Order: sequence, then structure tokens, then C-alpha cells
Amino acid sequence: MLAAGGGSAAAVSSVCDSEGYAYAGYEGGVAVRGVTATITEIAPTEVGQGQVLAWIGVGNEQGGPGGKPEWIQAGLIAFPGQSPRLYYEIARPGLGWKRTPFGDPLAPGESHRLAVVESSRNRWRVILDGAPVSPVIFLPRSHGSWVPDAVVESYKDDPSACNAYNFGFLSIGFRPIGSGWKPARPAVVFKDHGAKVKKRGHGFEAVARF
Repeated sequence: MLAAGGGSAAAVSSVCDSEGYAYAGYEGGVAVRGVTATITEIAPTEVGQGQVLAWIGVGNEQGGPGGKPEWIQAGLIAFPGQSPRLYYEIARPGLGWKRTPFGDPLAPGESHRLAVVESSRNRWRVILDGAPVSPVIFLPRSHGSWVPDAVVESYKDDPSACNAYNFGFLSIGFRPIGSGWKPARPAVVFKDHGAKVKKRGHGFEAVARF
């Protein structure tokens, strides 16, 4: 594991032979009304093919009415040859999903405080550094239904390409139903394909080369 601020994520492994989705990070164990974290790109993200995302959010592929996809997430996204950008993404039953990038490409080491919160029953919003950056989104039957995630996600379909990253998620907070913000206590820690996830206070550092 690399120390925060040191080296390159490429040091984790010299071989890249995986494909598909891979995750590293935390999942909570109880339904929430919000999730928040400060996300930092510690070392330059390398995207050989596909995409790498560092995000917080709630919902899943079967999260909506009738088992249809429904979720809301926000974070950083990187594509081959590009610096990471901020984005949020919404999936609604029967409407598919839509990703909205915003802001300028991020500078190395730039940090932002992101939150996905339920502003009222079944209505969610993305907050960046204390200010709303999305409209209020109605997600039916979401109230009391979803556990939170704070993860790095890599996707590629070419096993010979390499995706590498080193992200920090600090001061992760979960907001359980009927409660205020609480320091994150993960029920599951994802470490696909040998990713390294090191606890740092109420958060973690994730390093991988897939």
C-alpha cells in the first residue's frame, strides 16, 4: 500500500489481466438518508481503457419499483487521456440512467466534499462543498430502502489494458433513517482483483492496478 501523497498507483502490480467491473471501498449495513465523503485523487489516475470512477451514492440495479434500476451517485470520473471530472448520475425506473459532468478538469491532489442526501421523502439531491449542484430528484420508494456506498469503480473490457488509481475517501459519513450523521461503519469492504483498501480515520485509501 502506498502512503497518502506518495508514488503512483501503478506500483501495486505489474500485470493487468482482468476485465469487467471491479470495486474497492465501503458499503454500509443499514438504510440511510444520506452519504458524504471528501474525495481526493492522491496519485494520477491511469485509464488504459474504459473508465474509473470514485463515488458515493445509494441504490442499485434492482433498487427501484419492480426490481428496476434506480440509484443516485456523485463523485469523480476519468477516461483515457483525460483528467478526472466531477459528475453525478441518476437512474430512474423505466427512464434509464443519465450522467451529468460539471466543473473544470480537476488539478492533481484537488479535494472536494460531496454528499448525496434525501431532502424530503423519496427526493434526493447532490451537494458539493456545501452547495447544491443537482436538482431535487424524485426516486420512488427509495425512502428507507438503500444502504450507502463509498467506492472506486473500474470498468474495462480489454484484459490487456491497465486501469490504475489511488484515491482517498476521508471523513465518510452515513445518515441512518431517523438519525443524524454518523461516522461510517462499513458492513462490507470491497477489494476486487487485489485492490488495497487501507482504513484512514473515518475513511479509507484505495489503490489498485487492474
